[in-house]
Amino acid sequence: MPVLYEKREKRGQSCLAVTGFAGRVHSLQISSEAVWTEADGKNVVLPVRAVGRHAFDENGDIREVILPSSVTEIGPFAFYRCRNLERITMTDSVIDYYDGGIRENRKLQEICIRFEQGYFRVLKDILGDNTEVLHFRLQLPEGEARLTFPSYHNEDREDTYARAIHPKIVGAGYAYRENVSRSGIDFEGYDRSFTRAETEQQEVTARIALDRIGCPFRLEDAARKQYIQYLQEHAVEILAAYIAAEDKESLEVLLKQTDIDSGDMDQAVRLASAGGHTEICAMLMAYGRDIKDAAEPETFSMEDL
Repeated sequence: MPVLYEKREKRGQSCLAVTGFAGRVHSLQISSEAVWTEADGKNVVLPVRAVGRHAFDENGDIREVILPSSVTEIGPFAFYRCRNLERITMTDSVIDYYDGGIRENRKLQEICIRFEQGYFRVLKDILGDNTEVLHFRLQLPEGEARLTFPSYHNEDREDTYARAIHPKIVGAGYAYRENVSRSGIDFEGYDRSFTRAETEQQEVTARIALDRIGCPFRLEDAARKQYIQYLQEHAVEILAAYIAAEDKESLEVLLKQTDIDSGDMDQAVRLASAGGHTEICAMLMAYGRDIKDAAEPETFSMEDL
C-alpha cells in the first residue's frame, strides 16, 4: 500500500488522512476508502477524508493529483511547491482548505473541480490563497466552464509629503477574484473585468479570451464580441506564441472561433514551417485554404444546368 495514512476522528467518526507516499509516483490517485490495521491486528475499511499537513510539500515527482469526493479537507501546505505538478482534480466536497494547500506550483496548468453539491467554498478559498495566475476547469451541473484568473500583488507606495504609506493592489487578479463568492460565480462580472486584464501579459489575456469563447458557459453576446475582437487584433502575436508552445488545442479554438485574415495566416504558416512544427503547419495551411475558398465568389455556368 504505497499511499500512507493516519487514523483520525473527524466529526465523531473514524476516518483516514493521507500523510504521504512510500516511493515515487507521477499520477497520484487517492482512493475514497482504504484498509487500516488496528493495534490489535484487525483490519477495518475506513473512508479517506483528508490530505494531511505537509503530506506532499516540495514533492518533485507528482505530475497529477486526483482526489475523490470523500475528501473534505486539504491540510496546510499539503501540495505546497510541488515543482512538477501540472493538474489537480477534486470535487466541491472539500470544505476545509487550509493555507498553502496548493500554493506555489509553478507548472500547474489546470485545477479541475467537479461540483456535485453546489458548494463554491473550495474555489473561493483556493483563489484567496494564491496570487499567481490560476486556470480552472469547472464541471457545473448546468455545463462546463473554463476560467483563467490573472495574478496580482500588493505594493506599498510612500507618500513623502504626507509621511504615509499607501497600499496598492497591482494587477487584474484581485478584481477577477472578487467575482467568486462561496455561493457562486458572477460570470457577467468576470467578463466585464476583461478591460482590466488587457493590461496583463498577452499570454494571460489571450488565455482568458480563449477559455471563454471555447467553452462559452453563460457568455453574453457582447462579451463574446469583445473577446473575439481582442484575439483578432492581436492574432499575429497570439498565433506566434501558441505555435512556439505547440499548443494545438488553443490554436484550434482560435482558428474556429475567430476570422483571421489571410495575410496573418500566411505569416503564421511561414513561422510554423521555419520552426519545424509540421502538424501545426498543416493545420494552419488547411485553415488558410478554407479562408481563400470562402473568399472566392461562386461562378455559374450553363454547364451547371
